[in-house]
Amino acid sequence: MNKPAKSDMTAKLSVDLKSLQERLGYSFQKTDLLLQALTHRSHSKKNNERLEFLGDSVLNCTVAEILYERYSDLDEGDLSRVRANLVKQQALYEIAQALQLSDCLRLVRAS
Repeated sequence: MNKPAKSDMTAKLSVDLKSLQERLGYSFQKTDLLLQALTHRSHSKKNNERLEFLGDSVLNCTVAEILYERYSDLDEGDLSRVRANLVKQQALYEIAQALQLSDCLRLVRAS
């Protein structure tokens, strides 16, 4: 079986990234960062782990701020529980599925 040419893979990736950005409703100015965010460490040394660390923190902070603003009647414990439910793995998995994120992930590099 013939492997697709590198230019074919690059073209497909470009289309996938464009489609993903349309589904997100956001166009990335630095598509190299988007590509890195979609790259698992099994694929490349330049992968998403450090970005994931940063993203997790930004997500928690953003969700906390929104909850704080919208739900002034909730105490700290309730706010923490609501935030934890919103950013838990299952909730994020469901969002990723809806966005068809797995179509764009770069996993183990083919040899």
